[in-house]
Amino acid sequence: MKRIAQALIYPLLMGGATALIFWSEARGLVAGTALAWGLTLLAVELLERQLPFEPSWRPHRGDLPLDGAFFVLTGLIGGALQESFVALSRWPSLSLWPVSWPLWQQVILGLLLQEFTGYWYHRLQHERGWLWSIHRPHHTPARLWWMNSARNHPADTALAMLVTLGPLVALGADSQLLRPLSGLIGVHLLLQHANIDLHLGPLRRLISAADLHRWHHSRDRAEADHNYGAVLLVWDVVFGTWYAPPGRPASVGIAQ
Repeated sequence: MKRIAQALIYPLLMGGATALIFWSEARGLVAGTALAWGLTLLAVELLERQLPFEPSWRPHRGDLPLDGAFFVLTGLIGGALQESFVALSRWPSLSLWPVSWPLWQQVILGLLLQEFTGYWYHRLQHERGWLWSIHRPHHTPARLWWMNSARNHPADTALAMLVTLGPLVALGADSQLLRPLSGLIGVHLLLQHANIDLHLGPLRRLISAADLHRWHHSRDRAEADHNYGAVLLVWDVVFGTWYAPPGRPASVGIAQ
């Protein structure tokens, strides 16, 4: 029964958030995305208490001030940049984006495209020293929980959004796609870094949830230089960086 519950955590929470976001978008209710994120956050906090992956990672008192500061800063920067890209989407573009498609089809296409550009940006961060210097803060936590999903250098946040949202805007995607897509990714990031003992089973080759993303945070760089996808792992599978050995990382963080 526990194994079934672990396998259902991600599909149920992500599915519920997706349904709420799509329902809200269809009715022009912008607050629906924030509500979906907030409800998921509450569920993740509860599950971290009831079904932790690593009990010793709680409580978070030692990490809370720094993670909280990053969480607020990254949220403010990310929100401002997102609205900037939404504003840019009203400017002339290549007009190649299929705006007439149903929203769910646009989300799938948009996710595949931005995961492709994001994959290569993230991989280069691990392979190029000057990019690693701004990505390094994200790997510093010695324990993972939902709030340090936002422990990002401001320059890293800006460049990542430029690389992932910029191509969509250039192709002609508009706010009909950008806002719900960003909302879904925000919900996913809570689950990707959560201290929850969840398992995705066959979906591990498709989705970058907490059970595989912890390998990306391993203190051993030979393990950490894998699983670059933010939401999807399809490009890791295609380009040979998907990593799912038996067991678990010995520890997370950065080796001194």
